[in-house]
Amino acid sequence: MDWTSIYQQNPNTINQMFNQMNHNQGFNNAMDQINFMALNNSPKMEGGGRNFDKAQNDLNALNRRKYKINLIFTTLRGVKINMFFDCDETIENVITKFLKRVNLDRLIGNLNNEIKIILSAEHIDYGDKRRLKDVIMGGSTTSNVVVHDTKNIIGAQ
Repeated sequence: MDWTSIYQQNPNTINQMFNQMNHNQGFNNAMDQINFMALNNSPKMEGGGRNFDKAQNDLNALNRRKYKINLIFTTLRGVKINMFFDCDETIENVITKFLKRVNLDRLIGNLNNEIKIILSAEHIDYGDKRRLKDVIMGGSTTSNVVVHDTKNIIGAQ
């Protein structure tokens, strides 16, 4: 039996029930009662906003947390180099460490258009002071870095 059948068989009983609820709670109509019940039973309102404060504190703690990010540098010719970095490392330091790893110290400070780096769908320039965790999409701990090696100098030795 569904709600409509019950109402059609007992319209006075249901109206009396709503009237009694409204009278006891001081509501003018059933919609006020429904709104009252929804607000008081909502988990997000429970505790006077303390859940929101807890979520904000958890987010702040996550931002303070130290973790490693795995970057997989891949050239267009298929050379892959896997490196781990601290999440607070600057992009400039990441590029410097990568250049040292591939024995291209001469490009530190100026890439001379010999290589171009793409991280999180964004062209990255040397001198970028942003932290790695602020650039990596979605707070991931693994990300691919595309290295466009225009002079084919990585892995050529």
